[in-house]
Amino acid sequence: MDVVARTGKGVIVYGRSGVGKTRLLSILRNTTQDLVTVIDCERVSTRELDDLASWTIDTAPSASKRLLLLDNADVLLSKGSKLSSLKEILIAILDSSDGSSSNPSVFMVLACSLSPKHIDSDFIRSGRINNFLSLETKNGSERLSILEAILGEMNIPLSNYDFLEKFCDTAHGMVGADMKHIVDSLLVTKEKPEDWTLEDFEAEKKDSTVRMKPIKPPRAFDDFYGMDEIQKRVKTIILDPWKQTLSSKTQISIAPKGVLIYGPSGVGKTQFGMAIAQEIGFNQVIVNGSEIRSKIIGESEANIRRIFEEARQKSPCVLFIDQLDAVVPIRGAENTSENSGNRVVTSFLTEMDGILASTQAASHLIIIAVTNRKESIDPAILRPGRINEFLYIPAPAEKERSEIFRGILYGMPKWVSAPARKSTPGLVVTSPA
Repeated sequence: MDVVARTGKGVIVYGRSGVGKTRLLSILRNTTQDLVTVIDCERVSTRELDDLASWTIDTAPSASKRLLLLDNADVLLSKGSKLSSLKEILIAILDSSDGSSSNPSVFMVLACSLSPKHIDSDFIRSGRINNFLSLETKNGSERLSILEAILGEMNIPLSNYDFLEKFCDTAHGMVGADMKHIVDSLLVTKEKPEDWTLEDFEAEKKDSTVRMKPIKPPRAFDDFYGMDEIQKRVKTIILDPWKQTLSSKTQISIAPKGVLIYGPSGVGKTQFGMAIAQEIGFNQVIVNGSEIRSKIIGESEANIRRIFEEARQKSPCVLFIDQLDAVVPIRGAENTSENSGNRVVTSFLTEMDGILASTQAASHLIIIAVTNRKESIDPAILRPGRINEFLYIPAPAEKERSEIFRGILYGMPKWVSAPARKSTPGLVVTSPA
């Protein structure tokens, strides 16, 4: 904390709900030797406001350092906040505390779940608050440490659970509150902790994270017939790099952030893309391009922001977009006075760059898009650093058609498949559909 204090008078701790912001404030309150004041911005009282107002007068350099912890600071920090009186008092404290950012007598820790871009600029500038701390759970080893700490606080021995590492590796997007909920639920459903199994943890995970439950594709990744070479390429350029990225402790990632699947109609692009999303094992946000566009001015851009925000909250996440050409057509192609298409493409690029260039948890996000009109997509979307991996699914040749028929007929009754085999040699099929 002292190192951070040298570069400013406060730090904003942000992260999504349940990640541990309030717990961090509690630890700071119990461990620091400074004079501590804790305020919940959702339930701030008049008396607390009066006490804070006196700080602008009583902040002499010789006085003991004061640590001000503000929980639920979302209601205070956001632009247009209704707590104008509290905001003015805090700004006055920041400006009057010791008159210098090198050794402030008042240091603030504000915990919120907002992105820093939503915070009022009155707080963020040199000499006030210019430090940010993102709380996140990036990988399975961090989730394992959290789960072990929760079990340790409940005096539950860890020797009975040799499967926790495997469980945490697949618990993508789960935070401390989710882990605590799973343990509490198991204590209710199965009173003896020594009887807990991996299946019990998996069942509680599905019940407690319905909002992040992956959507099951129509077909599994290995159930696509006549696509052996394409499946091998997917494993090489998508699946294996992402597995290495998640298991690695370094910040360097070789995994692709954007993949475009394209080809003629009916070859199974959408189903195959959804199967890839399922195979990666991340949480999923699945949208159709036609659902994003709206005739109401500004509504399309709002839909794009909402979709990317949902993907950020579910990180690590696969954002699957069907009919990408309907969302980001070539700019200038639409002859409308409002230039709505240009604004939608610009908004999409802004959100995409904000996520794909991030080194935080949001960087564990992959965009899988599908189209049968690659030439209609704005070229800026398809440049390196954005969507830069392309997967072409052609119409099946004779060998692939034979494998497709064999796979389709495999699940049919024998009385159907036997005559069908005799009647298909001369049949010409252009696609699985």
